[in-house]
Amino acid sequence: MKYRKYSAHPALSTYIECLFFWQVSRQSQQIAIDSPPTGYNAVIFNLEGGYQIAQHSRDRQEIGSSFVVGQSTSNYQLFLQDAIYQIGIVFKPTGIFKIFGIPEFEISNGRFSLDDLSASSLQQLEEQIAAMETPDQQIDHIQQVLLNQLASKNLVPDRLDLSVNKIVSKKGNIKISEILSGTFMSRRKFERRFLHEVGLSPKYYARLRRYGHVCSLIAGKREADWDTLLFPSGYYDQSHFIKDFKEFSGLSPEKYLHSNQELSHKITSAKN
Repeated sequence: MKYRKYSAHPALSTYIECLFFWQVSRQSQQIAIDSPPTGYNAVIFNLEGGYQIAQHSRDRQEIGSSFVVGQSTSNYQLFLQDAIYQIGIVFKPTGIFKIFGIPEFEISNGRFSLDDLSASSLQQLEEQIAAMETPDQQIDHIQQVLLNQLASKNLVPDRLDLSVNKIVSKKGNIKISEILSGTFMSRRKFERRFLHEVGLSPKYYARLRRYGHVCSLIAGKREADWDTLLFPSGYYDQSHFIKDFKEFSGLSPEKYLHSNQELSHKITSAKN
């Protein structure tokens, strides 16, 4: 397994979290990888191979083409066996709406092929990078296309972009009233725009981001000192944490800790 993460160009950093290259050789047996929700969404150019994906107890979905993934509100599993070659753009919460005009509330909890979304600019980009020889060339080209898109739309970060990114940087450990005070919007207008551009309500998104942060802290571990993790992460009540954990993962924290195979851990291992 090969993985490389690329930082976004500084001019893109309000809208893009990172870009990545991921390559997996064919496996002799199918392997399952768990992934908690991250609070981000993405465009994945699936240039070779495919895999299956499932959330909770839902039926598995075959993934074989490039796609856009919206905000996920629960853990999901990837089932890998075929060789895979992917290039991905990981967007900050408002990025995919601002750059490509895709309303997040329409794609939450879903994976949509570029054909389904009639995303001609993304389809064209897929064709361009498929003709390139190396991941570095592909990533450089994508960044240039994104910069051109930014310039053509004359995009300037607005108060919603900055407030959502503050929730991200605080890992969900922030009061919505604190965010709202800096937007100069009514609560109703703020929540309406947030839902349209991010796909979730502000409060729910903060909960999701907080949960995802805790999962990142325990990735690759089989034991955890919950007392030292929960309070700094914004959980002041253990029962509240357990409730959130079961809602998003479908498992108790201890059961998840002892049985999961996290994608972030697999990727970290692949880089070592």
